[in-house]
Amino acid sequence: MAGVCQHCGEVVRTLRECPVCAARVCAECLQDYGCQICHGRATMAEASPDESEEETF
Repeated sequence: MAGVCQHCGEVVRTLRECPVCAARVCAECLQDYGCQICHGRATMAEASPDESEEETF
């Protein structure tokens, strides 16, 4: 199904659904276990506890 990638905004012939968040993204933005949007959220989630620990000290 053609459409606009929710990650890069590119118009593509085939959108794929992310298995993690169900975002409709192009094949380039979709990684093995999730789209780049999910990877960004995962990175932010991993960084947050570290930041709060630094604030505690």
